[in-house]
Amino acid sequence: MVITDELGGLSRQGSVASSSASHANNAASSERGVDVGRAGAWATDFEKLLSDPVGLQTFTEFLKKEFSAENIVFWVSCERFRRRTGTSSEDLHAGAIAILDRHLAQGAPDPVNVDSHARQAAQVHF
Repeated sequence: MVITDELGGLSRQGSVASSSASHANNAASSERGVDVGRAGAWATDFEKLLSDPVGLQTFTEFLKKEFSAENIVFWVSCERFRRRTGTSSEDLHAGAIAILDRHLAQGAPDPVNVDSHARQAAQVHF
C-alpha cells in the first residue's frame, strides 16, 4: 500500500475525518484489541493517526467503506516518494511516473480528485 497528499489540504477534511474515523476506530479497537488511549490519540491528532501503522490501516479500511481509499493510498505514495534518499534520478523519475499513472493519468486505476490545472501540471512535468 502507498499513500501521500499535501497535509495542508487535509486540515479541514482531517478534522471531519478524524471524528468519523474515531467512531470507526473505537469499533475497530475493541475488535482488534487496540488500546483505547491509542485510538483516542488518533481522534485528537490526525498526524498521530497517519503515523501509527495500526491507525493508518484502520483509517484506510474506513475510507474503503466510504469509497475514498484512493486518497489515503495517494497520500502514502507521495509521502514515501518524498522521503526517498540515495535514489538515482532514473529511479525517482520512475517512482513519480508510477504515482502519476496510478492516480493522475487519464484512465488511472485509482484516480484522485484534483483540479484540472494540477492534473495538467503533473502531466506536463512527466
